[in-house]
Amino acid sequence: MKMGTGFFIGVILILIGCSVIIKIIFKIEFPVFRILFALFLIYLGVKMLIGKDWFHHSININNDAVFKEQHFGSSINENQEFNVVFGKGVVDLSDVDFKDDKTLTVQVHTVFGGSEILLNREIPVRITLNSAFAGSVLPNGNTAVFGTSTFSSDSLNTSKPYLDLRIDAVFGGAEIRYKK
Repeated sequence: MKMGTGFFIGVILILIGCSVIIKIIFKIEFPVFRILFALFLIYLGVKMLIGKDWFHHSININNDAVFKEQHFGSSINENQEFNVVFGKGVVDLSDVDFKDDKTLTVQVHTVFGGSEILLNREIPVRITLNSAFAGSVLPNGNTAVFGTSTFSSDSLNTSKPYLDLRIDAVFGGAEIRYKK
């Protein structure tokens, strides 16, 4: 049994035990199995969105901010991916370097958390923002709650290398702004 599954089962057992104590002492009944079913659905949904066991990898992988606050520096590689789940992530893209004159693709996935993406005005960027029940802000001040929004910097020329930023925000928030 992996750490994520063990943790989830442990939480379920604790909730059942707490509900029994509350029922006996305070004579208050909670719909325990409905709550457990809802937590199980949330667990499965987050696991499907992230595509891996997120409790297990939160300690070992530097590109994840799970139940913590994480600052990701400027050493960004081609096709870099960052995951922010139940936490806060600051992704600093203000000093990206276009190696081999290639377009640099960066993905930021935010689920039940907050992401702040910092950009440099001099670096050409194209942003695709997918939001679902999220509060997301693009560099021009436009906001998105549900659906897909796009932004292109004034200096964008798709025949030259640029930063292709793809952001997914689900039940969270993402703020993309220029670094001062």
